[in-house]
Amino acid sequence: MTCQKEIYINRNLSIIYLSDMLDLKRETVSRYIKILIKKDLIIMEKGKIINIDRQKFAKYFKSL
Repeated sequence: MTCQKEIYINRNLSIIYLSDMLDLKRETVSRYIKILIKKDLIIMEKGKIINIDRQKFAKYFKSL
């Protein structure tokens, strides 16, 4: 996927790795990743994260 709006994180980011890095429970990270996927803010494929639309992503987090 190569679109100028996308951000591709080229690292294997498992839920366990993210939870360790953020010092959160695995279940919490998994729940929030699912929310971001459901809202079409990210795509997670084989441990890689793709941010679809930076503006939409930023707007979502500013509204929290």
